[in-house]
Amino acid sequence: AAARTELVEERQRREHAEADTLRATVRLSTLEQLLARLRPVHSVGEPENAISAGAMPAGR
Repeated sequence: AAARTELVEERQRREHAEADTLRATVRLSTLEQLLARLRPVHSVGEPENAISAGAMPAGR
């Protein structure tokens, strides 16, 4: 009986882990879509680290 309980608990853990993985995948794809929408705003010649450095476009 104890072995059966362990199997049930293991299956539940696995199902929870799969659900967590699915949620994380959905969040990641959503963030990637947002990032893809934001990226084209910056011109090609602009350095990639301009955002993290807090640089502002000229003339502001």
